Amino acid sequence: MKILVKEHGGHTIRLIFPSGLVLNSLSASFLPKYLEEQGIHITWEQARVFIKELNRFRKRHKDWKLVEVQDADGDFVEIRL
Repeated sequence: MKILVKEHGGHTIRLIFPSGLVLNSLSASFLPKYLEEQGIHITWEQARVFIKELNRFRKRHKDWKLVEVQDADGDFVEIRL
């Protein structure tokens, strides 16, 4: 997973996280509790299947953009799988 943040003033921050660190069974165990606080109800098994499919998608589609945002001031954020 790659996160890129470009500030209008010229500062750029690049963060690279191994996908195995972010998309694993442990993170799938935290997902239902967090989503429950947001009003979304899923089971641990559904979260695990979602993480597994997201990993399969990541392998087929390298550098797929999850989020790309640019504000009026020129700041830019991009998150890639």
